[in-house]
Amino acid sequence: VFVEEIGRDHIRTARAFGAGAGAILWKYVLKNSLIPIITRVMFSIPSIVIAGSLLIESYFGIPGVGKLAFDAVTTGDQPVLKAVVGATALLFVLVLIANDLLYRAVDPRVALR
Repeated sequence: VFVEEIGRDHIRTARAFGAGAGAILWKYVLKNSLIPIITRVMFSIPSIVIAGSLLIESYFGIPGVGKLAFDAVTTGDQPVLKAVVGATALLFVLVLIANDLLYRAVDPRVALR
């Protein structure tokens, strides 16, 4: 993301006007490249939480939501699977809301309506 942002026109213009490398990286490159970085990090949180707990709890035999989901899949327990999928969907929606709020915090051009 940084390499793509460094090649843009406004960065070349800032260099032409004599801005220092540190100022360019901090003020223009980092600020404009945080939106895709935040998106990628926030979208990986639900999968890390659910898949990570499933993997760790089933491997080590720790009782928890991951092991419960694994046992529900192997035994075909539909109500438990519906609850786990519902909790995952709720977590995903909360992450999307946090993602939008972080967009607004990072870039004031983003409007929340």
